[in-house]
Amino acid sequence: MTLMRFSDDGAHWTLWEPVSATRPHTLPAGDGYHTVRVQFRDAVGNVSDRLNDYVLLDANPPTGTIVINGGAASTKDPEVALSLTWADGAGSGVSRMRFSDNGSTWTAWEPLQATKTHTLPLPPGGYQTVRVQYRDNAGNYSARLSDYIRLDLP
Repeated sequence: MTLMRFSDDGAHWTLWEPVSATRPHTLPAGDGYHTVRVQFRDAVGNVSDRLNDYVLLDANPPTGTIVINGGAASTKDPEVALSLTWADGAGSGVSRMRFSDNGSTWTAWEPLQATKTHTLPLPPGGYQTVRVQYRDNAGNYSARLSDYIRLDLP
C-alpha cells in the first residue's frame, strides 16, 4: 500500500496521500457516534475495500437542574429534599454529581440520584443556596447550577 484516503460519510473523500501509521483527523461537529472510513491504494492502482471504525465524540458539557423542597420559598427544617435532573444529549452520558453550599467547597463526586436529602449549613438562617454540578463519562463538567430557599430558624 502506498496511498490512503479518508471519508466521514462514505461519499466525500480526502485526496490520496502517502500511507502513514498515524494521522490527525478532524471529526464533523456534533456529539454522538462518528464513523471514519479509509481506503488504501497500492503502487499499481488496486484499491482496498472500505475499512471503518467509529468513535463517540462528546465535546459538550451536560446540563441539569436542582430544585429544593419542590420549589418552596422557605423551610423551618435544615434538612431539605433536592430534586435533580441531568441530560447529556448525544454525548457519553452523565455519570456523577457533586454539591456545594458556598460555591467553593464541594463534596466528593457521587453516583447520580434523582432525589437526595441535604442538610443546610447552620448557622445562619436566611437564604441558603445549594449548588450542583454534573460530570459526564467523557469528563465534561456542567455549569454550576443552583437553587435557594429561606431557612427560618425558630
